[in-house]
Amino acid sequence: MDLTQLITGSILSTLAGWIAYKRDAISVTGFIALVSITVLFLCLSGWNWFLLLFFMFGSSSALTRYRHGDKADMDSVIAKTGPRDAQQAFANFGASIVCFLTYQFYPSEIVAAAYIGSVAGVNADSWASEIGGLSKKPPRMITNFSIVPKGISGGVTFLGTVGGILGSAFISITGLYLISLSINLNHPGKIFIAAFSGGVLGLITDSLIGDKFQILFENVKGYTEQAMDGAHQNKIIKGCKYINNDLVNLIAAFFACFCTSIIYILLD
Repeated sequence: MDLTQLITGSILSTLAGWIAYKRDAISVTGFIALVSITVLFLCLSGWNWFLLLFFMFGSSSALTRYRHGDKADMDSVIAKTGPRDAQQAFANFGASIVCFLTYQFYPSEIVAAAYIGSVAGVNADSWASEIGGLSKKPPRMITNFSIVPKGISGGVTFLGTVGGILGSAFISITGLYLISLSINLNHPGKIFIAAFSGGVLGLITDSLIGDKFQILFENVKGYTEQAMDGAHQNKIIKGCKYINNDLVNLIAAFFACFCTSIIYILLD
């Protein structure tokens, strides 16, 4: 462990987290989660691995703010609005943290690829949601193509799908470069293909699980992922009450890891 790197990184992450908190990008618990994750990675000399999470969070936050007024109708639909909290942070980064810790005991290219693939899957979902929110055409459920409000899990648009594919490509390229700074990669092309494909498959899985299993409510305004409408409980119309958007994101990220690993093996 490089003590100087740890102290410097902790100070910078605290500063970045404080700025994000003041700009309402993260909540208090989100701020604590950010600093905790940063310290974990830096303690294990994984600054370049952590930077990939930073690029994912930064790009997604920028897209959230981009033309936010044009996506205001999503605020009454999506499960959580406003600053990202700790639960969202660990739902998005839980799979990548597991991959990073696994690499400490089993350093190999396939684990590094799985790490990149997990982040690519999360970023693909984030970009798809934010870019798809700007679509002039309403989203359709991925399985039965019924029209749903913007923001409903499982709803897809052409624009959002393209955005998700670009999001996976962005992280796969960025991750490949960052990881190569500390690891001598023997098969960079194979890692990119596996991570990019795993990220896209994670995006598709997120939509499928969101469509079939995530809890969905209804109020006087229509479909919503929010359990409460003010002080009133919204009516459950489908899905499992234990499966919310955070859990769907966590499952999809782990599936992206799995798919990346399988594709990496198949490319031998």
